[in-house]
Amino acid sequence: MFGGTKSLKHTFSRRGVYATPDPRKAHGTEDAFFATDDALAVADGVGGWGSKGVNAGIFARSIMSGAMEFVKEQPEGSNVTALALLNAGYQHVLSKEIPGSCPVVACSLINGGKNMSINNLGDCAILVLRNGSVVYRSNEGQHYFNCPFQLSSKVGRDTPSKGEMGEIGVKDGDVVVLASDGVFDNIEDEVAIDIIKKHTNMSAEWKCATVAEEIGFEAVKASKLTSGLVPFGRRSVEQTGKRFEGG
Repeated sequence: MFGGTKSLKHTFSRRGVYATPDPRKAHGTEDAFFATDDALAVADGVGGWGSKGVNAGIFARSIMSGAMEFVKEQPEGSNVTALALLNAGYQHVLSKEIPGSCPVVACSLINGGKNMSINNLGDCAILVLRNGSVVYRSNEGQHYFNCPFQLSSKVGRDTPSKGEMGEIGVKDGDVVVLASDGVFDNIEDEVAIDIIKKHTNMSAEWKCATVAEEIGFEAVKASKLTSGLVPFGRRSVEQTGKRFEGG
C-alpha cells in the first residue's frame, strides 16, 4: 500500500494498492488491507493455517473490516490511534470466533492531521519518506526467526499493544508505504525508495497506484530468483546460521 499526505488538513488523499495472488496457495492470498483519508492498515494472514483447512485470509479481512468500521464511526477529530483501531479490529474478529492469525501494521493521522500514529506488530512494515529521505522505518517483532508477533484466534498470545508503536509529525507530500513481509522479505528498502524517487513529482492519483505496482512487481520478481540472497535469506543466515529459501 502506498499513500501520500496532502492538503491543509493532512490526509491520505492519494493512495495506491498492489496485491497479487500466490498460485501456490489454494486461496490465492491471505493478505488484507483498508484505506481511508485518515488511516491505513495491512494484515498478513499466516498461510500455515492452510494445513488445517483454514483460510487465514478470512481472519485478516475480518480484522481490517472491523478496524475500518471503527474508524468510520468515530466523530471527526477523535484522534483514533493506530493501537485503538487495531484493538477494535482484533475484538471484532474474536467476537466472530474466526480461526487464523496475522501480523499487522497500521497508521492513522491524529491531532488535526499534524501527527501520525503508528503500530507495527510482527513482520509487516511501514516506511515513511520526506523529500526522498527516510524519516521512519519500523522494526520487525518476532518470537524467533520466521515466527513474527501476530494477532491470533488463540487468545492469550500477542495483542496490538505488543506492537512497535510510534508517533511522528507529518508534512505535505510525505510518502507512506505499508507492506506485508512479501515485499521487504524480497527487496531491500533502497529498491522501494528508488522507485518512489522516480515518481517524486506526482500530479495525479494514478501515479500512487503506479508506484505500488512497481514495488510489488519488483518483490514478486525477486521472490523467484534462484541465486543470490533476498533479505529474508540473508536474515536467516544472520540469525540461525542456515540459509532458508522463501520470503
